[in-house]
Amino acid sequence: INMKNITKMILLITTLLFGNITNATIVSYNFTWSGDNNLSMVGMFTGEDLNSDNILRDTEITSLMFEGFNNGSSLGFTTSPQALSNGVSGLFNFNFDLITQTFLDGHSITGDGQLWNVDGTGLGFFDGDSSAGFRFDGSNILTNTSDPQSYTATLKSSTIPEPVSLALLLIGIAGLRFYNGKQVS
Repeated sequence: INMKNITKMILLITTLLFGNITNATIVSYNFTWSGDNNLSMVGMFTGEDLNSDNILRDTEITSLMFEGFNNGSSLGFTTSPQALSNGVSGLFNFNFDLITQTFLDGHSITGDGQLWNVDGTGLGFFDGDSSAGFRFDGSNILTNTSDPQSYTATLKSSTIPEPVSLALLLIGIAGLRFYNGKQVS
């Protein structure tokens, strides 16, 4: 093996491994929500912006947990995978802007609103154009009648996708192989 072939091999490995890597990063957020009628919620979610559009959508969420409150009393707690459930109707909307770190507001069923476990078992949450609230076992229990509501989201962690680590390891191995080959000749 000569220097030219090793250089080609390193360039090929680098191209294969880094060529398809996008800016996708796994992120975790803690969030709070407060609405009218003393309704509030706390929770966390994790996801990866797979299509690099800076909007974390329902298909990119890997974990979601939330607890709803009325006058400080818990209404229930929902965790993944139940929180990610499409329920009976097949509806699950999650839309979060990674640039502004805000939940998108819009129609909860067909647009950019939020629809989490609304017709599944346990606590569900919806936020659409004109109202938001909690559902329990698929039935409305408390509705917030004003829009907009107050969301706060705080980045908890951000990790680099694994292909980068693998690429660095392979480049290091190729370099050691090249170094050892030069000493033997």
